[in-house]
Amino acid sequence: MSAVMYFVGRKAQVSLMVSWLALILAGCGGSSDGGGLAPPPAPPPPPPPATAEAGGIWFGTFQLDGEDAQPAEGIVAEDGRFHFSVNNGEGELYGQLDVSGDTATGDFTAFVIIGDEDAAGSGTLELEVVSRTSLEGSFTLDLGDVGQGEGTVLLEYDPLYEREASLADIAGTYRDADDETDVFNITASGVFDQMDAESGCMLNGQFSVVDPEFNAYVVEAEISICTGELTVLNGNDLNGLFYFDDTETPVLLVGGIHIEVPSVDAIVAAWTISERF
Repeated sequence: MSAVMYFVGRKAQVSLMVSWLALILAGCGGSSDGGGLAPPPAPPPPPPPATAEAGGIWFGTFQLDGEDAQPAEGIVAEDGRFHFSVNNGEGELYGQLDVSGDTATGDFTAFVIIGDEDAAGSGTLELEVVSRTSLEGSFTLDLGDVGQGEGTVLLEYDPLYEREASLADIAGTYRDADDETDVFNITASGVFDQMDAESGCMLNGQFSVVDPEFNAYVVEAEISICTGELTVLNGNDLNGLFYFDDTETPVLLVGGIHIEVPSVDAIVAAWTISERF
């Protein structure tokens, strides 16, 4: 310590001793006004409750009021994007969930098969979230002239969602589990291409990882060279949300896709299971 610092410290020490003496006298009732120590400050308010996590691979049921519960499966990514498939593809719902506290709400677009007819519409979800455990709540559905309804949702979490994501891991050649002629390729950088043997349509696009810690992938692709009645698809985009399952053989890429065609006010949506070979 320098001499200057020592000199300043000596002068400050006198003032400090006087301050401590006054404090001791006040604490012993020796002050002239009889006051005591000031009360301690109030504790800070508790922190707000943590926001629940709706991301996951989910299995369970959707049930319209007055109808039997129908099996359902789907994916909610960490950014809130979701796709649910109900009763083996008779209903496809895709949209965006927003979570506040332990409640998730979101709007969705719906594609529904009723008998031999297709119908498109919209709806809402309101779900109570128990992170990495369950989604429970209600939904509304509006199919325009076809009808409206509401019902309940009950879904349970699959821990396969916690498999880390990697474009290199999903690279390979795949075929539709139900149609061996429906083949597509994904490169190690996620580039995607498919020539549909039945329709003649070409798809070119990109797979990407939503969050590297979780098993969810999105794909965006453009449709081209369709012929005949399918020329209306040319120039439109295919979007999808998938998870990767390498816990069995063959390895699977599972998820939902949708195509919106503004020129004819149409929607195509499906849940797909593809096998790598």
